[in-house]
Amino acid sequence: MMHAAKITILSICVSAMAAGHRVPLLMAEPATTPAEERKFTDIEQFEGVVRAARVADISPRFDGLLEKVNFTAGDLVRKGQLLFQFLTLEQNYLLKIDQANLAYATAELKLAKAELERTRTLQKKNVASQAELDVAVAKRDVAAANEAKAKTQVEIREITIKEFSLYTPFDGIISKPFVDAGAYITKDARETSRLATVTQFDPVHVVTEVPYDIYSRRLAQLGSEEAMKERLSARLVLPDGTEYPNTGKIISGGYDFDEKTQKIWSIAEFPNPDHLLRPGLRVTVRSMIRAEPQP
Repeated sequence: MMHAAKITILSICVSAMAAGHRVPLLMAEPATTPAEERKFTDIEQFEGVVRAARVADISPRFDGLLEKVNFTAGDLVRKGQLLFQFLTLEQNYLLKIDQANLAYATAELKLAKAELERTRTLQKKNVASQAELDVAVAKRDVAAANEAKAKTQVEIREITIKEFSLYTPFDGIISKPFVDAGAYITKDARETSRLATVTQFDPVHVVTEVPYDIYSRRLAQLGSEEAMKERLSARLVLPDGTEYPNTGKIISGGYDFDEKTQKIWSIAEFPNPDHLLRPGLRVTVRSMIRAEPQP
């Protein structure tokens, strides 16, 4: 029986090939099943392009000698990961000077406070005048201001030293370094170039153009753009015809209108944990309305 079944299937395939029809050897199951699609209405299909959700150029704030580059091109970098380290030897010495100035100012304040207490005691005994007490108070205030100024200078120097270390602002893929360790970065170079670029790949955005009649119909049906964001879901069909497994959400339903095409730009956000979707990839967007709002 099994042998006969195999012969029958083979005969069908041969007949179909002879007739010029393509017979798929393997059919991939769609990510959205018919049962799941019944939960949606008003399914529309548009062309879309994948865009990075965020892109950040890494640039230094101060002139300095680039000491270390702590990544290679194409690395997956995590938020807070050290990327570039600039030499801070000069700043460290300046910090020591600032700390010494702070210690001096603190000692002067301590001395001014002691002098004020002594003058107050003498003034109570009518040995020191009110004018002398006023001078002692003023000296104490000046010393306190000098200490506060010295503390601020130390804090500024510490912040500056931290700025000589550049970190990843978010998880993403990093480009090649555009400079090598040992390069001295000047003000002009900082203003006209960057050290590297980090691109966020998870999530990603898919930008598409929606015909105005579809946009206005859905807006009238759902009542507001906020409701559209809550009720609209999106699926993707990849260039090879397979369906992307993750569902997207609309984050901008009509942020720009193209006068020539009479279409409205829309942005959907998709999770992209495997980095399968890459900026610039052209996809087909299947936009649909959920029958009921998500809880």
